[in-house]
Amino acid sequence: MGPEKRPIVRTDAAKFITENVPDNCVDCFHIYFPDPWPKKRHHKRRFLNSSNTDQLIRCLKTGGTIRIATDYAEYFEQIKQVLSAKNETLREIDFLPTAGAQIGEWVGTNFERKYLKEKREIFTIGVKKA
Repeated sequence: MGPEKRPIVRTDAAKFITENVPDNCVDCFHIYFPDPWPKKRHHKRRFLNSSNTDQLIRCLKTGGTIRIATDYAEYFEQIKQVLSAKNETLREIDFLPTAGAQIGEWVGTNFERKYLKEKREIFTIGVKKA
């Protein structure tokens, strides 16, 4: 018997979460190196905004977490502002390296490894649903 087959879905994450993920069912959302949409006129396309964060919170179980890593300092500042505006529901926690991370890494993704070789700083934050 071979490895278990799991479907892969290629879709808009915000739409998928809003339309398909039930309330209080997710233990952890891992959001690593989301597209920063660096041009100001594109900022509205960023995934981590107030509306999408509300959907993530809705889906999280009590005690569930959101773990975020990015190499883009300006986007990271926006992410922190969005999360801090939800401080009645979310509290910041330590961001510990994942099991797949090697020494000196946080999450162990190909993006992270590329950015570390380029000497980019990696910004991380973790929050927990109260």
